[in-house]
Amino acid sequence: MRTLSSGGALLAALACCSAAAAVTPPLPSYTLTVIAVPANATSVQANALNSNGEITGAIEFSGQPSHAFLYSQGVMTDLGTLSYPGTSLQGDASGQAINAAGLVAGTFQAPLNQLWSFGFTGQNASLTGLLGLTGFSNCTATGINAAGLTVGGCSGATGSPSAVAVVYSNGTPAQIGPGGGSASAVNDYGQVAAVSATSGFVYENGVVTSIPPLASTSSPVPPASPTAINNAGEVVGWQAAATGFAPFLYVNGATQALPSVPVSSVSPTASINNAGQVVGYTVVNSVTTPFFIGGGTTSNLNTLIIATDPNRPFVTLTSAIAINDQGWILANGLDSRTSLTGAYLLTPTTILPVTVAVLAAATAVVNTPFTVAWTDQSATSCTASGGSGSDGWKGSLATNGGQLAVTESAAGTYNFTLDCAGVTGSVSSTQKVVVSAQTPSAGGLHGGGSLELFTLALLALAASWSERRRRGDLPH
Repeated sequence: MRTLSSGGALLAALACCSAAAAVTPPLPSYTLTVIAVPANATSVQANALNSNGEITGAIEFSGQPSHAFLYSQGVMTDLGTLSYPGTSLQGDASGQAINAAGLVAGTFQAPLNQLWSFGFTGQNASLTGLLGLTGFSNCTATGINAAGLTVGGCSGATGSPSAVAVVYSNGTPAQIGPGGGSASAVNDYGQVAAVSATSGFVYENGVVTSIPPLASTSSPVPPASPTAINNAGEVVGWQAAATGFAPFLYVNGATQALPSVPVSSVSPTASINNAGQVVGYTVVNSVTTPFFIGGGTTSNLNTLIIATDPNRPFVTLTSAIAINDQGWILANGLDSRTSLTGAYLLTPTTILPVTVAVLAAATAVVNTPFTVAWTDQSATSCTASGGSGSDGWKGSLATNGGQLAVTESAAGTYNFTLDCAGVTGSVSSTQKVVVSAQTPSAGGLHGGGSLELFTLALLALAASWSERRRRGDLPH
């Protein structure tokens, strides 16, 4: 796969678009840190990044199974791997997600033939296998939130459905949503981003909300496949298109194509942080381009590396994997000095400016709960005001994005304001919602869905998270 040179057409297009909006807000600039390959290994595959800059993925070896790893403050810890239950046959292990506490979720699978796989969680060189769903030969763990809630998928069943999205309760998977897909991510509100055979969806407390697909000429229309979800409930992912795969953003009940990101010839990944910034990559004519979207601007990630960085003349970034709330980015790239692909951590050269955005549907109904969400960055405090004064939208709110269920008892126009402050200053955002006694034509932030049965343990967990969500005091 060819990477993009400084003179490539797509690079020029992205550089053109970013220059027009580079003044307000300013684009971040980055330095590169090489994630070194251990002396006894052949390569490192980095897959996930948390809010503290910790990374997980897989260490590849010659002639032996790969190991999951935890990279923290420049130190790589080999987490090892696991064996197929009841045997000594070790699988290839790879960390797929990591929460703020450094707890890793991932998958180990049969080397070479991949006839079986299981999810795992782990920390400090101690991995714990997760049970497989009965009747399925392959299960994965691909997402984990601040509370340790883990999600993934199971496939390879002999009956129907052949694949399902799952949430793990006490190490045991239970199906969520319709069949034919898997879950990719979960936010700190317990909302799961997943896909079925017919639709992408967000699962919350037993309710399945479909993610509308992008416009398509295909019949049936391919589902939108999520890859990440943030605390404001924004979802990014990709959808099959006539010429490849189109990256999308789902917010406020609507799905839209990512701005200035062309359709990719391979299914890409995309990541979104609690500030609403997006990173990912696209492949066009065998050219792989990593992108950064922030402040309404789409940029080729290579153009944001500071000119004085010693690695910039030699490293071409090919894919952006993840972005955290501080704007740190995990990426892969090719080093011309070694002709090897490696993993890189991009850190901003300065603290990013304080930002905030309030999100809500434009209309709501009296005595019917609706969601007011927000994204923010570099804030040390956020204070809500407005609303009716008695709807719960007031006082301190989380500074890592979030959501609050609001109910108004009288018709009228309500302004929901959030003021956030940090070391770089303070900013404010307001969203107007018109509350009527009639059912509005537009849906809410997440819409409705069908209620399905779930395990008692998961219902208890969901109830706990719903109460904390109502109070707006989820963990930072």
